[in-house]
Amino acid sequence: RLGGTGGGHEMAAGATIPRGTEDEFLKMLDKEIRNQLT
Repeated sequence: RLGGTGGGHEMAAGATIPRGTEDEFLKMLDKEIRNQLT
């Protein structure tokens, strides 16, 4: 959705996101983590 890329392996995660989308990315990430934990 933000135009970035992701990667990693089973013990790590990585992401490259466009400059200026950091706040939106962190909000989306927080929401996804909350969904995974509930």
